[in-house]
Amino acid sequence: MGDTQNNKPLIQEISENEYHNIRANETNRFREELERTEAAENKVESEESINNQIKGDKIQTTRNKLRFVDEIKMGLGNEIKIKSRVKKRTMMQRLGTTLKKIFTHF
Repeated sequence: MGDTQNNKPLIQEISENEYHNIRANETNRFREELERTEAAENKVESEESINNQIKGDKIQTTRNKLRFVDEIKMGLGNEIKIKSRVKKRTMMQRLGTTLKKIFTHF
């Protein structure tokens, strides 16, 4: 009987060690799961931020296109005004074109 009493504290000590091992394993599993969920949340946040950045780039590109088109329209207006001026031909130029028409017609 004396041997069984000596084994009880030993058994309790082992069960306490097992208990601490189990708690440590549970804690480690909890930490790993928590890290995985945080990583997944960070991934979701980064995907959302990437999508927002893509939307922002598209909007900025659209604005730049519209600004470029407006600049071209404004520039073309000036070019058309300059080119639309009628240049008066001299009397010799008009006489030359008339003679060319007459002689090339026949």
